[in-house]
Amino acid sequence: MFEDGIAAFWDWWRDGGREALDRAIGGQDDSGNLADTISSLVSDIHPSLEWQLAPGQNARQSLALSAGGQGTLRVIAERWARTAPSTKGWEFHGARIPVDPPELTIEGVPLDPAQARWVGEFDSTYEQLDIGFYMPGFERLDDTARMQAILTYLDAVLGEDASETWIGIIDPLDSEPGGGAPLKALPERVREVANQATGEGWEVIERDDYGAYAVATVNRAVKQLLHMDHVLHVEIIVKMNESNSAGMPSGVEIEDQNEIEDDAVATIGERGVFVGRETSAGLRHLHFFARDDEGLAEEMAEWAEEFDSHDVEAIVTLDPDWSVLNRWL
Repeated sequence: MFEDGIAAFWDWWRDGGREALDRAIGGQDDSGNLADTISSLVSDIHPSLEWQLAPGQNARQSLALSAGGQGTLRVIAERWARTAPSTKGWEFHGARIPVDPPELTIEGVPLDPAQARWVGEFDSTYEQLDIGFYMPGFERLDDTARMQAILTYLDAVLGEDASETWIGIIDPLDSEPGGGAPLKALPERVREVANQATGEGWEVIERDDYGAYAVATVNRAVKQLLHMDHVLHVEIIVKMNESNSAGMPSGVEIEDQNEIEDDAVATIGERGVFVGRETSAGLRHLHFFARDDEGLAEEMAEWAEEFDSHDVEAIVTLDPDWSVLNRWL
């Protein structure tokens, strides 16, 4: 279990690991095995986790884990960071933090971050910045190699979490864009995007689910990384008393469904975030992600049973990846 790996890591840290790392950073001999030791300890937490040693943002030094964009691993990395012992001169992060962008050579092509240029457009539904990105040398690389470089530079200047949260569509460009900005200007633009975000960007999707007409209303602006402790998927299923030939609510049922939804939102309250609703074949499904609060499943089950007017069911499951969102891609 990852908890054992986390405990073992911090035991090592307290039992001399921190001092060994301080000596290595200071240029003293660490017998050449320290990096391998850290990699082994991190792998024992989870084999897909990586680690980063860098100057701290508010301390002399930082140590961070990287989940590589995997939701479950990001939760584990956050648990590792939150259980870190207080250590003078050190800070700990569950994702890579901003660092000076490196010069890269990919497929023999040198890339200089000082020459990078980008243009951006704000997507008001997803509340993210879509960017076009160019560097001299991109003309000699395919899109896979270009994207490798772009993601490296975005993580470097923004940090892993900000890059995943606030950058949307990425378009590798063949030539320098008119009015392009330097890489160093990107963090300020991303801060502007974050500051204006509301967390509300609803999109209506119509589709055919196994022969039945379905409508989904999805909050595209909600950001999982802003709700790291919301690992429970709460699904509320309401059977309609009245629906039309397409399986949608009709008549007084429309108002009833809205009232049930409002009641669900109020009951979950600040413990959760509403991510979408689906309607099909006379059923309404409400989807929330909530904190792993003790007793939530029982409370929601009791709430559902209290309805005399409708057949309501509440299902609470563990879903740290927010995998339900994949059905609306």
